[in-house]
Amino acid sequence: DPIYADARDRIAALGDFSYFTAYMSQPKQQLDTFKAWAGKSSDISYYLNAHHVDFCCWCTRGRARPERVTALCSTGVANARLDGVQTEDTITLAVQWRNRAAANTDGNGSFAGGTVG
Repeated sequence: DPIYADARDRIAALGDFSYFTAYMSQPKQQLDTFKAWAGKSSDISYYLNAHHVDFCCWCTRGRARPERVTALCSTGVANARLDGVQTEDTITLAVQWRNRAAANTDGNGSFAGGTVG
């Protein structure tokens, strides 16, 4: 996609990895589509957040790598809509990145994905 390639090139020109934030959402009606696997074989973070973490890896072109991930979630909307299936509405990842060339410099990213209530 040319838009993402352009963004990658512009990001590379900024220097060492410092900060990135991303948010993706889907309407709660989308839960009906994913009812068969929700809370079983995957979660909303894998479905939505993975795209932006991958985008960061692609943009840094090996100059930085994720070192630590912490996740937080919220629940309620999906559980009610899916008749008690225990799954998350949103998952937010806090990712600590390490720059490879610049010794002892870190960056961080915040990646949120979820279902809009």
